[in-house]
Amino acid sequence: MPARKSHKSSRKRTPARRKKNTGRKSGGARAKTQKAQPAPAKVLIVNENADYFWLDWGHWRTIGHFVLYRAGLTGASVVPTLARLLFFPVTLAYLLLYTGAVHFRRRIRML
Repeated sequence: MPARKSHKSSRKRTPARRKKNTGRKSGGARAKTQKAQPAPAKVLIVNENADYFWLDWGHWRTIGHFVLYRAGLTGASVVPTLARLLFFPVTLAYLLLYTGAVHFRRRIRML
């Protein structure tokens, strides 16, 4: 029985056909980027008192007040909050120095 050639090798390879230029544009880059742009989404912000508003430039004052209120920077709580913010780096530095000193003394004792 004669050896059989594989099916793939018996096919002729033809070059890929190109589309005919009909003179019409196929959309171009501008149409493709417009399709890729997402639709504008709306974000609704609701706080713990069930007050709500849309997240947009029309409500920037409400959003600013909301952020200040949540940060504790409204009313009589401004001074303690700012004091805590100012003393945080000092407190952190003290704790790091104390920890370093304790570990250093321990190393010296272990020698």
